[in-house]
Amino acid sequence: MPILELRRAPIRHPELPESLVWRIRAIRAAIWNVYPLSIDQWIDGFKRDSHPSNEVERWEALATVFMEVSLKKGMNLANKKKLYKMLLSWICGENKETIANEAAALPLQVAILAFKAMRPYEPSEHDELVVPVDVPQETGILISEIDDEGLPDRELFEGDITRISSDLIDVLARREVAKEEPG
Repeated sequence: MPILELRRAPIRHPELPESLVWRIRAIRAAIWNVYPLSIDQWIDGFKRDSHPSNEVERWEALATVFMEVSLKKGMNLANKKKLYKMLLSWICGENKETIANEAAALPLQVAILAFKAMRPYEPSEHDELVVPVDVPQETGILISEIDDEGLPDRELFEGDITRISSDLIDVLARREVAKEEPG
């Protein structure tokens, strides 16, 4: 459908629960510098969703990864915008090539850090944000959700972000090797 033919959905939820509004405010605060909408615009958008709680969960994932990566790497605004664009493609279910192309615009270490952070159940360098340093990793909830093969102990579907992020790390690594090879 051509973009000019797109129409806003009708309001499906005249009111949203207060707890959901607080979650929306947290998302907005996390990505304000790259997506500066008013709180009224945010709430209006979620009121138009059939299942606003599901959409809020997707945006929470984006906001969480965005904050973890951008705060840890001390990124400039231009790279934050590139990271946001890549993460938006991720939560919208874009294909691997689209996400990889957007990731290629980021510094390699930032892209790899983002892909690792996009794996919600896999231990990574982000664990210190969840589990106190003095707690042995074996007792952390993240470790308990990993099976013997190092994979998340949950059903995986085509397009699952764990598989996608691993594939994208491989794509970026191959691109780096290709750049370094004399040609």
